[in-house]
Amino acid sequence: MSWPEELIAAHELGHAIVAQETGLKLGEIRLTAGWFSNAITGGYCELGSLRYPDEDTGDPNDWKAYRGMLLMTAGGQAASEHWFQLHDQRVQNTAGSDRIIFNTDAPVMPDAPSWEQAVEEARHLILPRWDDVIRLTPVLLERRRMAGNKV
Repeated sequence: MSWPEELIAAHELGHAIVAQETGLKLGEIRLTAGWFSNAITGGYCELGSLRYPDEDTGDPNDWKAYRGMLLMTAGGQAASEHWFQLHDQRVQNTAGSDRIIFNTDAPVMPDAPSWEQAVEEARHLILPRWDDVIRLTPVLLERRRMAGNKV
């Protein structure tokens, strides 16, 4: 197992854990190579249904799910940063396409966290479950995909 592949798996599992911890329905996690959503990627997490908040109704549950989605996009970077620290590597930005999604969607939400705040919040959700990242990384690397309910 090479460290870039291990890092990519940990990054995607970071997204998945934050999705679960914020109550989002997780579809599938995949390791890929190539283009996804107009960006080079090593993988992605697919969410189940997520509707954008209706500003007219102001349903707080919609905003809660939307905030979860914003935190989920930062979860990959939070997991990557922790992985780099554990492996005595210089921390690098691994969230190119994630940050594009965040920057596109965050302005829609009232009181949206900044990218840095979202990464920090995601880190607090991931670290208590880091053993899950360690346990699931080789499984994800071998199978290249995983159902969200297996995280």
